[in-house]
This record gives sequence, C-alpha cells and structure tokens, in this order.
Amino acid sequence: MNAQSNLKSCFNTLEGFAQLIYDAVTTPWPAYEALGTQKDGKWIQLNGNILQIENEFYATIRPKRTHGRGERPITALLKDGIQYIEVRCIDIDPFHPLGISEDTCRFLDAFLLYCACTQSAAFPGTGQCKESESNFNKVVNYGRQPGLTLLNQDKDISLKEWGLALIEQIRIAATLLDKAYNTQAYSRSLDAQKTKLLDSTLCPSNQVLALLQKENNHFNESITKLSQFNTDTLRVVPLNKELYDKFLQQGKESIAQQEQIEKSDHIDFATYLQQFMDALKI
Repeated sequence: MNAQSNLKSCFNTLEGFAQLIYDAVTTPWPAYEALGTQKDGKWIQLNGNILQIENEFYATIRPKRTHGRGERPITALLKDGIQYIEVRCIDIDPFHPLGISEDTCRFLDAFLLYCACTQSAAFPGTGQCKESESNFNKVVNYGRQPGLTLLNQDKDISLKEWGLALIEQIRIAATLLDKAYNTQAYSRSLDAQKTKLLDSTLCPSNQVLALLQKENNHFNESITKLSQFNTDTLRVVPLNKELYDKFLQQGKESIAQQEQIEKSDHIDFATYLQQFMDALKI
C-alpha cells in the first residue's frame, strides 16, 4: 500500500489541512523506517515518516505560500495565510509545443475565478468528501465512457449534464474577464470546453488514441516522437536578444547568490536537517 493512500483532505479549513500534513511528516512509516536515513555513509532519505517534507503531499490541488529560509511550509501557511493555489491535476498537452495552449490558460483563469468567488459549503463529515473523491476517480478512469454518471449530494447525474451546467456557471467569470481585458477570448475558451462535453472525439484523449491508431505504434514511441517534434519546433523559434540577455544575466546572478549562500553556511547537513525538523510548528 502507498504511504500516502490514506492521506485525504476535504480542504474544509486551512487548520485541518495543516494538521493532516503535520501528522504525515511526523508519523513513521514502517517500510521507510526499515530503510534508514543513510547507506554507506550517504543520505538516502531525510527520515522514515509518511512524508519526509510537506511538499511531498501529492494532492490534486494544494494551498501554498512562499516561506523564509529554514522555515517550514505549513508553519508559514498558518502564520501568513494562503498566497496562491497550486493546481496539480492538469496534464501536459502533448499536441502543443509549450505543453499548454492560451485557450486552456484562459479557461483555467475563468474556472479558478469562479471557484474563488462562489460560495461553497464545507463537506459535512467525510461522506461527501468520499463522494467527491469517487467522482474524480471515475472521471479519470472512465471519463470516455458514454453516459457516465457521477454523484452530486447522493443523487445520480451524468458527467455531460453536470459539466454543461458548470460551464454556464463559469460563464459569468469568463464574461467578467472578457470585459476586464476587452476581449472575447475567455468566452471562446469556455465554448471550446463545451464542445468537448458535447463531442468526446474532440477531447485530448481521443486525439492520443487517433495518433496511436494512425501510426500503429506503442504509446511511449508515439509520444516520444511527438515530443521530439515539439522540441524541434521550439528550437527554430528565434529568441529576442533583449530577452536572451536578460535570462543570461538572471542565470549569472542566481549562480552568484548560490555561491554566496554556500560560503555563508558553516554547519553540516545533519545539523541543518535537525534545525529544519525542529522548526516544524502548527
């Protein structure tokens, strides 16, 4: 069983999320404990807990904020609040050289704005939290299945029906963004997602299947070929000299800052690690 399989959060409160993470980074996991932290004099892991550090929590979405040197992430979260949301359940688009299109970015902007502005009641107990998790898993594993049904507060609803309803709710946010930026691009990005709900052959998953069938190839081979095509596409795009010089200067400054930090560091790794672990407070 995966060490994280029992780490479930309904994200009802920041304090509840922080407690979940705190428990995970302080609770030993037998298989990790058996490995130890060092082998042949070299560090192989930081500790034998369920999570070695907070950033190992592989949730589909995470509340985040930047933190100071040596400061623990959840300590900073509780002290200073949520600074941004990290959305981690989005796959890279293999058919776009950058891995994501402008349309997708605009849709996500509208969707996240809708989420931020819409009242959302806390999950009561754990029942609906499990319902939400079940819905997510069903869409991931069977999303292409015609007539797929999900549960909305214990009532059956089709994926298509629920999706179309959400699109119209998100449209308010898309319209506001269009007005703010004097464009129709956000509404168009929403319409693009709507067409996928109406016709699943337009979904990226169908594009991948079509590619495999066309090339009569294995997934890894076809995607590697597509990745190489994207790489070649980006390499022939000229980079603005001013931008190139800026990146080059930033690289030099970053290396210089790293060297300065290392020169000012006078403790060994074991001591630093112990201080870092001791800094954990909620």
